[in-house]
Amino acid sequence: WAKWSKKNQERPSRKLGRTNANESLVTGNFAKSATQVVGTPGMTPVVSSPMAGGVTPIARRGFTQCARVMCASRGAALVPWRCLSRPFETTRPSSAVHPRLRTSSPCAGIAGYTPVPRVFDPTTWLDRLATYHSARGVTTRAASSSAAGGTRGSETHQLAAADAIASDTNDVDDPQSSIYPWYQRSFWVSQVTGPAVKQSARLMASRLDLDDPLGIDLTLRGASSSAATTSTETETEKGPPLKKKTTTKRKTLYDYALDVKRQHPKKVLLIRVGEFYEAIGFDAVILVMHAGLNPMGTTGVPKAGCPLVNVQETLDRLTSKGHNVVVCEEVPSMNTYGQRPSPKERYVASIVTPASPQYVVGAAANGDDVAFDGHAPPPVVAVAATAIGYTLVSVECDLRRVTVLQGLTAESAAARLASAGHAPPLFRHDSLDAGFGALGAAARGISGQTRRLRMEIGAILAAAVEASGRDGDNTNGASSSAHQRYDSKDPVSGVLDIVRREYNLAPDTKFEIVKVDGGPGSQPPSLHRPYPLSLATAQQLGALPSRSVPPLLQHLLPASINAPAACRAYIQELLLHPPPRDTARAISRACVLLTSLAPSDGGVPRLEVTPPGKIAKLLRTREGSHVFFAELVAMVRAVRSTLEHDSQTVRAAGEALLNPTSLKVGRPVDLVSLIESCVLTEKIVAGVIAAEVLELPVTEAALVELTEQIRDEDSDENDEKDLFDDGDELSRYSETLDAPPRVPHVPFRFLRLNEPWRGRVRREVLLRHLTSVEMAALAVSNAIEEDLLPLLLQANETGPKSKVKTLLEHDQRNNVLWVRGLSLGVAKTAIESGVPLIHPVDRWGKEIPDRWSTQRVEQAVNAYRVACAECGAKVANELKLLADSLSGVTSDLVAAATFSAIATAVSLHAQHAFSKQWHPAELLPPGDVTTPWTSQGLTPFWMPRGGVGGPTVANDVTVDGLTILTGPNMAGKSTVLRATAVCALLSSCGLFVPCTKTVVPHFDSLIVRMSSTDSPREGLSSYAVEMGEVSTMLEIATARSLVFIDELGRGTEANHGTAMSGAVLEALDRKGTRGIFATHLHGLLDLDLETSPYVRRMKMQTVTDDNGKRLTPTWRVVKGECRQSLALQTAVDMGVSESVVLRGHALLSQVLFNETSKVLVVDNGEGRDIQNVSPPSSAPPLKQLAAYLTQEFHDLDNTRGDCDTVTTKTEVGFIAHTQTPPPAATAWTVVYVLRRGDGRAYVGESDDLFSRLERHRQSAKKEALATNNPRASKVECAFVRVRKEQGGKSAARLLEARVIRKLVGDDVPLISGSDARNTRFGSAGGGA
Repeated sequence: WAKWSKKNQERPSRKLGRTNANESLVTGNFAKSATQVVGTPGMTPVVSSPMAGGVTPIARRGFTQCARVMCASRGAALVPWRCLSRPFETTRPSSAVHPRLRTSSPCAGIAGYTPVPRVFDPTTWLDRLATYHSARGVTTRAASSSAAGGTRGSETHQLAAADAIASDTNDVDDPQSSIYPWYQRSFWVSQVTGPAVKQSARLMASRLDLDDPLGIDLTLRGASSSAATTSTETETEKGPPLKKKTTTKRKTLYDYALDVKRQHPKKVLLIRVGEFYEAIGFDAVILVMHAGLNPMGTTGVPKAGCPLVNVQETLDRLTSKGHNVVVCEEVPSMNTYGQRPSPKERYVASIVTPASPQYVVGAAANGDDVAFDGHAPPPVVAVAATAIGYTLVSVECDLRRVTVLQGLTAESAAARLASAGHAPPLFRHDSLDAGFGALGAAARGISGQTRRLRMEIGAILAAAVEASGRDGDNTNGASSSAHQRYDSKDPVSGVLDIVRREYNLAPDTKFEIVKVDGGPGSQPPSLHRPYPLSLATAQQLGALPSRSVPPLLQHLLPASINAPAACRAYIQELLLHPPPRDTARAISRACVLLTSLAPSDGGVPRLEVTPPGKIAKLLRTREGSHVFFAELVAMVRAVRSTLEHDSQTVRAAGEALLNPTSLKVGRPVDLVSLIESCVLTEKIVAGVIAAEVLELPVTEAALVELTEQIRDEDSDENDEKDLFDDGDELSRYSETLDAPPRVPHVPFRFLRLNEPWRGRVRREVLLRHLTSVEMAALAVSNAIEEDLLPLLLQANETGPKSKVKTLLEHDQRNNVLWVRGLSLGVAKTAIESGVPLIHPVDRWGKEIPDRWSTQRVEQAVNAYRVACAECGAKVANELKLLADSLSGVTSDLVAAATFSAIATAVSLHAQHAFSKQWHPAELLPPGDVTTPWTSQGLTPFWMPRGGVGGPTVANDVTVDGLTILTGPNMAGKSTVLRATAVCALLSSCGLFVPCTKTVVPHFDSLIVRMSSTDSPREGLSSYAVEMGEVSTMLEIATARSLVFIDELGRGTEANHGTAMSGAVLEALDRKGTRGIFATHLHGLLDLDLETSPYVRRMKMQTVTDDNGKRLTPTWRVVKGECRQSLALQTAVDMGVSESVVLRGHALLSQVLFNETSKVLVVDNGEGRDIQNVSPPSSAPPLKQLAAYLTQEFHDLDNTRGDCDTVTTKTEVGFIAHTQTPPPAATAWTVVYVLRRGDGRAYVGESDDLFSRLERHRQSAKKEALATNNPRASKVECAFVRVRKEQGGKSAARLLEARVIRKLVGDDVPLISGSDARNTRFGSAGGGA
């Protein structure tokens, strides 16, 4: 190469360069050698033009193949090198410009070539070559020269080097971008590369041309393009090449696919080719990867496909991976039998997407019932930001309906996306990127509000990715990224424009817009619809799946009752966004009426649940089959029967459910109008569809009668049964009323195959066409009887005895009737006797030498086929006209289908809830915000209400303000909180609740905050996430809100968590919010909170077991406070080893006892400083301290009333510093106050005063020695005993806290005031 570089200016040398991803260019003055290379097997000469420096053949072949052949044929050194750019320059003027740039070059006419002038620099090239060698460590070696040439004779390292040349292409600019500006190269390359591509698809991808929009290498077998001209030049030894005339080919499959891909650059193409749907190039690799199909061959153009019957399954697999598919069909035409059909035109039949996954083209003609899943397909969703909150735009493509939810919080938007999902991608309006709501570098400011808004947007997008089941950073397996930005003045019209374009709809296609206000400030007060649940609330209540929470939907509509998917989807939709109060009342009224039916009311019509999207799509596309119209009639008949039922109770329930139906469809649904539309639909359909289809299936009596008729006909044909090949005899007894009439001598299978449309429409609609078909069938019968039947009888009677009988067979592939098994001698004799026997031809015109027929039979069969095809077309046309005739009532039919699903869901729920002893709720008017919310006999929804499964403790709960709920671990606080919140949710939806009786005011929002985890994605701790939720909660909470908070503040240090909990409690109380505030932070009970009288204190009741040493929860909610935690006891119950628990008990005592001084945090101007607070010099005398104890007894008795009363008649005991407690004190629960000789005091409670006082005295002695203060070792004590019937341990802890607060308030110097927080970790003993 160095030698070549020096002599580059003297003579041109052969160089190898890239013209595109799969073409190689061979240039130089080695004309003969170059011709040999081009002549190598597999190398196709494209251009061979004379140049000043020699001949420049351009071989169109895979680049790697060309490199291998080139080096192997010339014995050249093979090293991994390549040109810096595809167009390059030689020293000769004639080759100074790349052939693509010379307008006079023969390459100018080849499709795909574009002028991109580049200049080749040998020095830079060699520098890069050296760098490549040093990085890869590749050694230059000579290739072995073989007589056979090609790549097989090359060594392994040489092939690897050639592969390296071909693979190093990504850093070169793509010349195709100027030819195909719409080509999404990076998108398609990402789809077919990467570790997720399986082996079979990887092998196909190796044959792709990444510069081609379809991925097709036109030099491979099976690829052609009419856009390129065919120009062949032959080099001669004595003169210039001989040129042949250029011809233009017809448009090929490649050309058609290229035209479609231009309009849909990111969609997969499925093109109808005969009896298959095929994909080529990139699309074929996608089919192999995600549709489970096998490649069509291992060489040539990558192809994959599926038969007609599997197209929907293939589409389902592609759409489940997020791909959009363009299905192209062939224009149907009637081909003359015996002639090859002319090339068919194709058209874009449908675009199948995750939002519209059913392919319905041809359903009417084929009589297929398109299966629509009970779950509605995910809508196309766009999210935007407005002044009143976030807006979600959901486009239901099949229904041509747009639902706009305005004023949502980020949590509500995320919950909506998590439940209903969306068809990828999520369209993100530019309003989300504006101002402080922007992400990344576009964000303005770092304030808390800015951070929170960025978190909100991130939460919405994260929910979108999770709902779609794809990783937004991984494009393998998804046809688009997780979200896509768009810009439009109106977010709704902008996303509709995108949908019209992507779904190949007309620009004026209309969509029905339904606006739903779902957030604070977005709805007028008269609407009274609660806000949607947030994502956290929905998960904590079980409305959305969560790992640890029982699924609420499973208990409302369990799998055992076989509720249709549409019904389950509707109930979940109710839970996530409770309806307005009038709708909830209507649902509740329907539930009550349906569960109060008497025997005299008779039966309830069985409603047919038909997806509304199926009705809208099949009627709009005119592809409804007879099966669909029968299903439609059954649905409207059941709806009409319900609304016109003889029972007043059933009618009232049906009329009540029109309210939620109106809310669902977004428009008022009138009773009279709906009934009239149902009646009109029945009448119109009954005038076209056969009565047998509309009624019940064929009865057993009818089948018996039909079977007898067939047997009678068989008995008449016993003489001919051996002459006709009619398939399986057993299948003849499975005929139904839609079977064609039997014709003598004609195989029944032949008739059934040609008349599949029978029984779909009424006979009078097809009378003329049916008559033609039946006459043509009789003509076939007569022709067979006169021309072939005598021959068949004669051949089987006189012919040679052989294993092959002479029969009249039905050839299904050619759809004809031929005689087979006829010997040549018999045929010759018949012809001589005047029988005009001929050898028939197949559908392509090829003569079949071993089959026989006559011209008359062939003509009769052909006429019969034509008549059947015309009749089938007539049937399909009548079905399309029927769909057109129902277009005026489509909206009412969608409403009827919606009513059917809602009524079925409510009926199934009421039936199941009634059997579980659930009851309806009493819903107060929306304006009533003063009546307390009361629930009697409330049980958790996942627990049985008595009977089978064991008894469940029921609670009576009253919420007229904020309730502070305390209780130890495992006592049921969270269970009561969740059960109460679910009761409110079910009541707001109008559903039955697990209560004996409940009176529920109207709430505008339901907020549940139970537990938080950290968010590593945003870099937020669990406490930061918690405060973000609190911020949102305080913004939307009003006097009509219902709030449930569990363990607020536990994500940070206890003191600060207690302070923030108290502040949040005060803020909610000022708003007038109602709810339950459950906490373990007992210091909250001791704060001087500025709250209203409506803040109440409740606790989870506990009792002492028979031994008096263990507390057991009763699961009941009672008035009062609970200062116990039972942490150590819970650890034992959960299997923690005894040694660890005992050590924890010891450390607890040490931690509490070591709190010997109060500290104060101050700001010294330079930061935080911790200073000791000096208490007064001496505590009051012991008797005065005992007076504090006595006074707090009286105050506690007055405040607690008859609940957990601590009697004031308890005597105070005194123990001097020289005395010890009485022996019985080891079993007493006491509250004591100590006074040490140094003037400091201590307040505590204990179950063993003897041991506790001894530990205090030992500690005092140690401190006296350390401080050289002998007086500090003298410890005296005053105490009171709290008996079990007086409140026991809980009352003692409460009394202890009150005394500590009192002494602290009077500036009495205490050894420790930490017990005023009432932190309790065990049930007995331990801890000073």
